[in-house]
Amino acid sequence: MTPLRVKTGINGFDKLCQGGLVNNSVNLISGAPGTGKTIFALQFLYNGIKEGEKGVYFSFEENIEDLKKDALMFGWEFDVLEREKKCRFIYVYPYELTNFQSQMLNEIARLGAKRVVIDSTSAFGMALENDYEVRKSLFAIISELKKLECTAILTSEIVSSDNVGSSISRFGVEEFVADSVITLHNEHGKTNGRNLEIIKMRRTNHSKGLIPFKITDKGIAADK
Repeated sequence: MTPLRVKTGINGFDKLCQGGLVNNSVNLISGAPGTGKTIFALQFLYNGIKEGEKGVYFSFEENIEDLKKDALMFGWEFDVLEREKKCRFIYVYPYELTNFQSQMLNEIARLGAKRVVIDSTSAFGMALENDYEVRKSLFAIISELKKLECTAILTSEIVSSDNVGSSISRFGVEEFVADSVITLHNEHGKTNGRNLEIIKMRRTNHSKGLIPFKITDKGIAADK
């Protein structure tokens, strides 16, 4: 059977993966700082709202006002949409994670959200005592997200250290439990330095290799 697709609405991206992300999937967006991970996540959420799908954004890093100001640069008025109860933006203090899993489930259910963003697993994991706790907590959260009737994006910083994380995610576990992994790259100093790559996407015949993309005044646009 061909799985249902959730359109990201990101210009040029959906045609790279047979029409969009797999419905009810958890998708990892990884990249170094400044590569466009948060823009990708905001764009995914905004385009979903335009399609009638409510969304929740959990931020472990940027405060909510800054996120919304960044989004306004692309014309995405999340303040208005939040007042209309079409989305929720929630800042989660990384060192107060005790009830995050139940908070996440409650917020998704209360809004009836179909799209969820967790930004980022890097900040989330920094508050935990060791790698074992990080992996256990991330696995539990991703497992719960997969049970919900929503499509989720997690962001993670790529780490190049030999002894911490992996070249795909901060803690080296996210890519194994996520349904898809998309990496964003920015080679500074090059005219066409921005590229994305779909490392994996389950049940999808997706494009292979690096795909150039731009960040325009309307968000991310991928070239093929």
